[in-house]
Amino acid sequence: MQKTDGEWNWDKFNKDISEYLDDPNIKLTTNKIRGINSQKQLNQLWNLFRKAIMHSAKRNIKQKKKKLKWNRHPLYDSDLKRDLNILKGMLNKIRRAKLDFNDRSIENRQKIITHITALHRRKSKYINATYEYKKNMMDTFIQETNQNYKTDKKKMIKSVLERPHTSLSIDKVYKNDNNEDILYTEETEVKEQINLHFQMIAGAINCEKDLSQHPEWQDQYQPKHDV
Repeated sequence: MQKTDGEWNWDKFNKDISEYLDDPNIKLTTNKIRGINSQKQLNQLWNLFRKAIMHSAKRNIKQKKKKLKWNRHPLYDSDLKRDLNILKGMLNKIRRAKLDFNDRSIENRQKIITHITALHRRKSKYINATYEYKKNMMDTFIQETNQNYKTDKKKMIKSVLERPHTSLSIDKVYKNDNNEDILYTEETEVKEQINLHFQMIAGAINCEKDLSQHPEWQDQYQPKHDV
């Protein structure tokens, strides 16, 4: 969308957010930042900012509702669906007809044979269609795995593990550095602080070490003559 696009424009979007956040109960001041003492307080302020953004977006940014399309089982998109419906109808008809399997009359035996034959044919078609579906799915899975092995090993490992894909999105980091409370919201700063956090879990940032400065390690890393 352009900066100005008829009734919809970014200027109105930014203006509405600014007006909302100028409310004395919401406006972020130095004293208010220093008064944040818990994760709950931080989340409450963040939810207010988020509410302002979403409210302005709904009013000033063009939106289009889309209906999600669910991937259906191939069997339900094939001609077999018609046969399955017929099969259900036949089963209901059998229940209503109350066939007497002890009745040995020619007429009744012919009805029973007709029903059993039709059921058997539908069952055979269902088994064959299911087998073809599973075979095609397996072939597709193998082809995708081979392709991912060459182009995207991470995706290949996830598919082999057969576990649902999960992701964690972190858009802000709160840190107390030298008794100073800092809230990071810029994407690059958030990534930097997250990387720094996990690098410091072991007590120090991973980097090349000079063994001459660590004599207590030298014996451990000396060549073993008995090996």
